[in-house]
Amino acid sequence: MGNRRCLAILGLALAAWAQAPVKKWRDLGEHKLFTSIAGEPDPQRRLALLDLWNTQYPVSDFKKERLHLYIATCQGVGRSASAFDFARQLLEIDAGDPTGLYWATLLAPSQMETKKADLETAEQWANRLLAASKPAASAADGDAVAHKTLGWAAMQRGEHPKAEAAFVESLKRKPDAAQVSLWLGTVIEAQQNPERQADALFHLARAASLTGTGGLPPDERVYANVLFNKAYTKYRGEEHAGMAELREQAKLHALPPVGFQLPKGAVSRKGAKDAK
Repeated sequence: MGNRRCLAILGLALAAWAQAPVKKWRDLGEHKLFTSIAGEPDPQRRLALLDLWNTQYPVSDFKKERLHLYIATCQGVGRSASAFDFARQLLEIDAGDPTGLYWATLLAPSQMETKKADLETAEQWANRLLAASKPAASAADGDAVAHKTLGWAAMQRGEHPKAEAAFVESLKRKPDAAQVSLWLGTVIEAQQNPERQADALFHLARAASLTGTGGLPPDERVYANVLFNKAYTKYRGEEHAGMAELREQAKLHALPPVGFQLPKGAVSRKGAKDAK
């Protein structure tokens, strides 16, 4: 997530705190620290000030607010592991905190192990996030994150139909999500239903072809391309007929149209020449 969006989240959090029940600063020094943090545009300096606040005032009426600031700032500088840890701390204080639920759920697939207890915890967060009251502007994003993590947990257990349903719901709410498209294509292919392979190829093509916002990082896009090329060649033959067209179509739509099909077993030019 970019620093601009993190600053926007920070602004919303500050506005919400202004309406919260009255809390008290330990002394003037704590209030000055908070004021300097709220007005600091540089995320690295903000982190240093947050650490100072945490060290000097480990007991504070504003511990939740401090964790909100930590999460937004860590995400702004790409420290996802730290943001995840702070989100978990926030949920230990308030299990229903929307900010904690959002970030814990969002980061669970990249930060948690796939053992039974971790998957169950991630599902609990995701379900709480779905049930949580969210501003209208962010409701679709929060629900997309929740369904994505529910799908990820089901995928880790090999529950492919359940994972597929969750990923579809996620894409309906947030279409430009190449990671979800990649996982969706993978779980459809894993079900080994010949009649569904065209759908799997569509999603793999989208994951391999999307760039910009929602696209995979370059190294992961290379991996998606390998998966797509291998699956497409297996399905249609060596000629790769229609591959470019499928990529373009997949970039335009998050989900394949109803009744989507691809011709199977295209004959290569070499084969066509030999047959004449």
